[in-house]
Amino acid sequence: MRDANLSAQFSCFLYSLLSGAILGAVYTVLSFLRSSNPKGKIRIFILDILFMVIFAFLTMIFSIGFTDGIVRYYVVAGEIAGFFAWYLSLGRLICKAFGKVFSVLCKIRAAFRKNITVFSKKLLKARDKMLYNIEKKNHRDMDLTKGEKNFETESNENLKKT
Repeated sequence: MRDANLSAQFSCFLYSLLSGAILGAVYTVLSFLRSSNPKGKIRIFILDILFMVIFAFLTMIFSIGFTDGIVRYYVVAGEIAGFFAWYLSLGRLICKAFGKVFSVLCKIRAAFRKNITVFSKKLLKARDKMLYNIEKKNHRDMDLTKGEKNFETESNENLKKT
């Protein structure tokens, strides 16, 4: 494409817009991963580095395929324009929808954790009562068996006397 005419350059620019929109979709997915744990600064840093590597790799592959490995300014400008077109249109809508779904899922998870915590506390209290009752019963059974043995030995002695 060294001696490319204007129509070839324009089609290359349109394809770079498409690849920029694909990069915007990748960024949206990575932002979902970022929003799942906003306190993890290391995680955010790693995801940003990952996005930059993906962007550079896609630009390199695009340049090799369409412009014989020469990075053209209009290709990079098209990718950036396609990225912002995605990010400012569909990306925002998808992020808002995901935010609502994510907040509902967080509420469900919090309610589930609360119910599990209450259930486990009740179960542990019941376990302590059961163990106390079992221990109490074992002590009573031991006392009864001693009493039965004593009764049996006394009754046997009484029978022998008579």
